[in-house]
Amino acid sequence: MQKLIEKKASQERAVRQYLRGYLDKKKDDVTLSDMLEDIGEYYEADRAYIFEIDANRQFFRNTYEWCREGVKPEIDDLQNVPVEGLEFWIETFEAQGEFYISSLSEDYVPGSPTYEILAPQGIESLMAAAITKKDKVIGFLGVDNPRKNTDAFLLLTVAASTCYSEIATKRMLHQKMAKTEEELIDRKKIIHSMSEIYTSVFYINMDTGRFSLVEAEDRIKDLIGTSGVTREKLAFFCDQLVAPSFRAEVEAFVDLDTLEERLKDKKIISKQYLSLMALPHASDRKPVWAECSIIVGDRHDDGTLSHVIFTTRSIHDEKTRELDNQAKLKEAYLQTNEMNRELQKNFKIFESLGAIYASMYYIDLKANHFTEITSIDRVKQCIGETGDAKERLDFFAEYMMPEEFKASMKAFVDLSTLEERLGDKQIIFEEFRSKLIMTGDNQGTWRVACFIEAGRDENGALSHVIFATQSIQEAKVRELDNKEKLEKALAATEIANRAKTRFLFNMSHDIRTPMNAIIGFRDLLERHQDDREKREDYLAKIKSANEVLLSIINNVLEMTRIEQSSLELDETAGSVEQYCDGIRSMFKVMMEEKGIDFTIAINVEHPYVFCDVTKSREVLINLLSNAYKYTEEGGSVTLRIDELPTEQTGYTTFRTTVQDTGIGMSEKYLPHIFDEFSREKNTTDAKIEGTGLGMPIVKQLVDFLGGSIEVQSEKGVGTTVTVELPHRIARQEDCYTLIDRSIDPRLFEGKRILLAEDNELNAEIALEILRESGFVVDHAEDGRVCYDMIDNAPAGTYDLVLMDIQMPHMNGYDAAVAIRQLPDEAKASIPIVAMTANAFEEDKKEAYRCGMNGHLAKPINVKDILKQLSQILRAVERQSK
Repeated sequence: MQKLIEKKASQERAVRQYLRGYLDKKKDDVTLSDMLEDIGEYYEADRAYIFEIDANRQFFRNTYEWCREGVKPEIDDLQNVPVEGLEFWIETFEAQGEFYISSLSEDYVPGSPTYEILAPQGIESLMAAAITKKDKVIGFLGVDNPRKNTDAFLLLTVAASTCYSEIATKRMLHQKMAKTEEELIDRKKIIHSMSEIYTSVFYINMDTGRFSLVEAEDRIKDLIGTSGVTREKLAFFCDQLVAPSFRAEVEAFVDLDTLEERLKDKKIISKQYLSLMALPHASDRKPVWAECSIIVGDRHDDGTLSHVIFTTRSIHDEKTRELDNQAKLKEAYLQTNEMNRELQKNFKIFESLGAIYASMYYIDLKANHFTEITSIDRVKQCIGETGDAKERLDFFAEYMMPEEFKASMKAFVDLSTLEERLGDKQIIFEEFRSKLIMTGDNQGTWRVACFIEAGRDENGALSHVIFATQSIQEAKVRELDNKEKLEKALAATEIANRAKTRFLFNMSHDIRTPMNAIIGFRDLLERHQDDREKREDYLAKIKSANEVLLSIINNVLEMTRIEQSSLELDETAGSVEQYCDGIRSMFKVMMEEKGIDFTIAINVEHPYVFCDVTKSREVLINLLSNAYKYTEEGGSVTLRIDELPTEQTGYTTFRTTVQDTGIGMSEKYLPHIFDEFSREKNTTDAKIEGTGLGMPIVKQLVDFLGGSIEVQSEKGVGTTVTVELPHRIARQEDCYTLIDRSIDPRLFEGKRILLAEDNELNAEIALEILRESGFVVDHAEDGRVCYDMIDNAPAGTYDLVLMDIQMPHMNGYDAAVAIRQLPDEAKASIPIVAMTANAFEEDKKEAYRCGMNGHLAKPINVKDILKQLSQILRAVERQSK
C-alpha cells in the first residue's frame, strides 16, 4: 500500500512540474516541440510526437516530433497514414483515453496494420494518450520505446489535454487564412501579371538585415533560397549570377551601407549588367543582359528606409533586339502566420513596382472596362481612371502618338484581335515615341507599351489583361547610337575591302611578273648551261626578279606590322654625313646604270643627332626608290637635307627633300597617295612593279617619328616629297662606327657549325653554301635534336650554331635558352646566330633576349652570312687569347 501511495505521489509531482514548466514556457512562446522534449525525457523514450486526424477522419498526420540523439526522425514519412485498418486505435482512445503496446513482437503478428506501420520505425513498445475535443478524438500524444515510468499514464494524459489548445489555435489560424485568402486573389493576379516582367522579387527588411522571397523562377529560387541574411545572399548573387566584367559595379549597386543616400530623393534605382543566368529557352550558358532594381517599399516616421524591394529582370530583348522578353515569374505568395501583415506587404510591393511604369491599367475584356492601377498625372488627365477600355485606348493611339506611330499603335491596342496576337505568349510589346512627354529637342521620349495576360475564363478564353507603358529612352538612344556606329563601321569596312580588292588585283599581277621572270629565265638557263654569257645574263635577271619579289613581300609584311602597332622607337647617335654616304653608296650605281643624275646636298649646323636609323633609312629608301622607278633615263634625282631653326633647347629639325624629274602624278590622285594598296597605274599600265604600300608605310613611319610629310607633283614634270623630322642634338663622342673588315676565307677552314633547320630545301641550300666556304657542317632537324647534339658532344666540338626559329618539338628561342642553361660553361657559351624568316626588329630583339649572338634574315644572302660569321669568329678568337 505504501509503494502505491509513493508511486501516485511521484506521478502527481511529475504532473505539477510539467504544468509549471508548460505555463512558464507559454510565457516565452516556446512551441509544442519543446514540450515534447520534456515528455520524451520523462519516459526516457526514443521519440515523443503528436498525430492529428484530418477533418474527414480518413488519415493520421504526424504534425510534431521530438527524437532522442541518434534516433532517426520519421515525421516526413508519416503525413498521410490511412485510418483504415487502425480504427480500433480510435475506438480504444474513445473508450479509455489511452493506448499501450508493451511488446510489438509478442502482441501483433507480421502483416497486421499496426505491425507493418510500427516495425519499420524500430518501435517495440508504445504509450499514447488521446487528444480530444468535446469527447471526440482529434489526435493523440505518444512516445516510442519508453524505458521509464511505463505504468504512469497520468503525465501523458495531462500533457495530451494541454496540447489541444495549441492545436485548436492553429486550426483557427488556418480558418482565418482561408477567409482572408479571397481578399488576396485579385491582387495576386495583378502581382502575377507584373511578375511576367521580373525574374525575381525580394522583400528586404532594412532593420533586421533579413530578406524574404516574394517570387522567383525555380532556378533562382534554388540558388538564393526563400529567406536569409540579406548581405550574404546579395554577395552570393553577385558571385554566382553576375558576369565578372560587371561584378564590381553590381556589388557597389547592392551595397546596403550606401543605399539610404542613393535613395534619398528617389523611389527606384536600377543597374544593367550581364547575367550568367541563361535565358529560359537557351541551350547554352552565354551571358545575357539583365537589370536589377531597388525600390523603396516603406520608410520610418523619420524618413529613413524601413523596407525595400530588390528585383531582377531580363532586358535581353531591349539590348540585342533578337530575343523575345518571355521572362516569367510564378504566382506571388508570402507564407506568414499573420495574414494581415502579408496583405499590407503585398500592397506596398505592388505600389513600389508601379513606380517603374508611367501608366498601368487593369482591363476586363468581357465588360470592355478598364481600371487605373497607376499613372502619371498628365496621362491620367487624358485617359482617366476608369471607363470604356476600347474608347480610351483608341484615344491614346490617336492623340498621344506622333503621326508616324498612329497606325501601328491603333493596330496594337485593338482589343478585338488581342487574344489572337497574344497566342501562347504572356506578354506582347510595341515601341513608340510619346507625344505627351517631350525632350529638349522636341523629338519625344521613346517608350514601350505592353499587354500582359492577367486572367482567363472557365473556357480558357482571355478575360483580363494589364496594359502598361514604360520609358525605354536610354536603352533606345544607345541602340540607335550603336546602329549608327555600326553603319559607319560597315561603310569603313566596305572602303577598306574595296582598297584591298584593288591591292589583290595589283598584287596578283605584280607578284606574277617577277615570278614569271624567275621561272622563264630558269627554263632558259637549263637549256643554255653551256653558253657562259647567256648563263650569267639569265642568273643576273633571276637575281633582279627575286629582289623585286622580296621587296613586294617585305612591303606587305611591314604594313601589317605597322597596323598592329608593334613599332618601337630605337634611337642612336650618328653622323649625318655618314648616314648620307650609306644612302649614296646604295643608290649611286643603280642611278648611273639607268642614266639618272643623282646628287646629295647637306646644309646642317649640327652634324651629329640622335635618330631611329632603321626607320629613318626606310623612309628615305622608299622615297628614293620611287624617284628611281618613276624617273626615266636622262632625268635627275636630288636628295637635300637642310636644318631648320627650332625654339626647343637641345633639339633641331631636319627637312629632307627628294625631288625628281619623273613621270609625276595627276592632281586628282594626290589626295590618295597615302591610301593603302593605292596606285595611280598598275604594273601593266606603268611597266613598273609596286604594291601601293610604299607611301602608306612612309606616312605611318613619319607620323610615328613625330614628323610631317608633304607631296607636290605634276604629271610629266616630276615629284617633290618634303619630310620634316625632329631630332635630339648629339655630340661626336656619343657616336660609334662599326668597322666592316674584309672577309678572310682562311678564318672558316676547319670550323665546325651545327645547323638547326627543319626545312629540307633550306637546309640543303645552307649546307652547300657553308661547306663551299670551308666550314664543316652538321645538321639537326629541330631545336630538340640541336640541344641534344650539343649536350651529348664533347665541349669544343662545335664553334657556332646557326638556329632556325620556327621548328617542331622545340623552337629556336626555347632551344637557345636551354643551351645557355647547360651546366658545362663551355657548351653554354657557344655562339648562336638566328637564321630565320622572322625578320622584323622585334624578332631580332627576341633573339638577343634569348641569348643569341646575331640575327640573319631569310632568304639567305651569302655575303651577309659570311660577314656576320666572320665578325663572331674573330670576336671568339680575341676572347680566347
